[in-house]
Amino acid sequence: MYPWRISRGRYSMTDRTLVLNASYEPIQFVDWRRALALVFRDKAEVVASYDKPIRSVSTSIKTPKVVRLKTYIKLIGNYVHKAYSKQAVHRRDGYICQYCGIQLTSKKATIDHIMPQSRGGRDTWKNTTTSCQKCNGKKDNMTPAEAGMKLLSVPDKPDLVKQLDVDLATQLRELIYNS
Repeated sequence: MYPWRISRGRYSMTDRTLVLNASYEPIQFVDWRRALALVFRDKAEVVASYDKPIRSVSTSIKTPKVVRLKTYIKLIGNYVHKAYSKQAVHRRDGYICQYCGIQLTSKKATIDHIMPQSRGGRDTWKNTTTSCQKCNGKKDNMTPAEAGMKLLSVPDKPDLVKQLDVDLATQLRELIYNS
């Protein structure tokens, strides 16, 4: 479908493209192919690029790192819908145990149900949180109050900033300081 290929190495998931509104507000991350489609349809302009060139038979361009839409899109409220998943809960909580506050890796992070599933608790944004294995075991089949534990933050559906991924700040910092 796309005649483009990256000349040096394979495409990496870290080479996502940040899409900005016309007012430079971050909207979302997209695949580089989607970003190029926006640019070629004259709906966006490239603000920053990776060093990796994308080549066709007759053209060579750099992979877009950040593109800005040419027309302003009015966004209302919590416009980016993020589907519930265990990984999304971990990203929302920044891979930090919400009971003891330690930083976790993706392999060590577990999901804790505030109202245990055995008591009718469901897999929802407001009933699940990131927990380390030790705290999850300590809480066991109780609510945090029954276990004498306190949550560091009240779980909720992610807001706009968190839906742009926890690593947005890191990628923006990288863009600013490494460009």
